[in-house]
Amino acid sequence: MPARSQVPSASTPAPPAYPQPPAPPAYPPPPASPPAYPPYPAATAPSAPSSAPAWAQPYPTQGYPNQGYPNQGYPNQAYPNQAYPSQAYPSQAYPTQGYGPGASSGWQGAQGYGMPDAEPEPVEPEPPFVDLALGTHAPLSLDVEATVELPARILLQGGFGWMPPGYRALVTELVSSASGDDALGALVDGSLDTTLVLRVAAGWRPVPTEGFEIWLGYTGAFLTGSVTPADLGATVEDPLGAELAAGLASDVKLQSTLHNIHVGLGWRFVVWDHLVVRASVGYTQTLGATSSVSIPDEALEAEAAPIVEKSLNDAYKSFVKLPVVGLTAGYRF
Repeated sequence: MPARSQVPSASTPAPPAYPQPPAPPAYPPPPASPPAYPPYPAATAPSAPSSAPAWAQPYPTQGYPNQGYPNQGYPNQAYPNQAYPSQAYPSQAYPTQGYGPGASSGWQGAQGYGMPDAEPEPVEPEPPFVDLALGTHAPLSLDVEATVELPARILLQGGFGWMPPGYRALVTELVSSASGDDALGALVDGSLDTTLVLRVAAGWRPVPTEGFEIWLGYTGAFLTGSVTPADLGATVEDPLGAELAAGLASDVKLQSTLHNIHVGLGWRFVVWDHLVVRASVGYTQTLGATSSVSIPDEALEAEAAPIVEKSLNDAYKSFVKLPVVGLTAGYRF
């Protein structure tokens, strides 16, 4: 019997195809040997210095830039830094240690980065202040006064003074000139033998950083004096005036109280924190007056006193309208 052929026939199924292992990856070829670098040249002497400043001269590299040669093969120490000493550049000429707002670098008159702060403006202490001063308010009085400054720059002031003879002469001359009556001027002059002046006022300093002041107040004047019978009789119509001049043997006493309003504008200066000087200009006017006349003869007093008192009061209210100039100096507590 013939042998069976090992060749499969067309009708014989093929054996199953098993998966094959993947091919190994293609690895890069091994690196070539490193390139042969040329030998490092011998150190050469630095070139002659140029005429340019030391800080402007280029750093010598002798044609071999560092980036082309690995540091490990060409040590940096071969480039002599010591040939270019840093001490040749004086850093003290360009101070930079003061960076930051408000830092000071020694340059005067500037502020900011590396600049000193500007001088701060002086700050006035917080009130209240008390000023005691001596001064004058011409032509009314020589004064002692006290001024208190409260918060919001509100001012309170009080003073007490005396009218000197020179001021008395000015007031008398003013009344005589304004009235055109020398007899009335003599009567007023006699009433000013002793004059005490009281001043109280309130004010305001509107500008915080300035010394400008505005004042409004009351002035009281207390007058005591005497006149001769002849001067008294000259202010009264005859025959009463002649009777007064002839019938009285001694001077006649006069007393008056004047109520005045005053306004003023001023400026105060504070020197060395404690010395206070005030200068002002103002206006004073008599709004009311009361007078009394003491005549030794009761009959003549009853008849003449009302006439003389009215003459005095009318003269004060009509003619005592005075410009006033003030100047005081004192100590601030």
